Amino acid sequence: MSEARFQRVVDAWIAAQDMEIDDPDYNPNNWAIQLIVRWRIRNKPDQMWRFIRAVLDRNVSDTVLMTVACGPLEDLLSCWGEDYIEPVEKLAASNANFRGILRAVYKRSMTPDAWARLQALVVANAESIDPTPP
Repeated sequence: MSEARFQRVVDAWIAAQDMEIDDPDYNPNNWAIQLIVRWRIRNKPDQMWRFIRAVLDRNVSDTVLMTVACGPLEDLLSCWGEDYIEPVEKLAASNANFRGILRAVYKRSMTPDAWARLQALVVANAESIDPTPP
């Protein structure tokens, strides 16, 4: 997939996530959602990881961030958690937005080891938040 096409996928997916399903502009962007699902079905975890990182590199709404967590990221870790938990840990160490969305990922069919490591990231992030108002 060319870089230009990939960026169109990211743009359309983000646009669709920020819309209601009955929005007239939703259907023209729905193809991107379907494509991400097909990447999971067709065993393309590298494309999914690239996509997740591309979304995180954008200035997106909280809705989009949470949707990437409970959609593509959760799918990636449920299907290929052992292969991707280390890159997830590395990204969490350097990206606050990413750390913040990890709590939205459900276990589903994640391996016990990948789930335990993900939960360690969630707990570490919760402990790093200062609940004391300034």
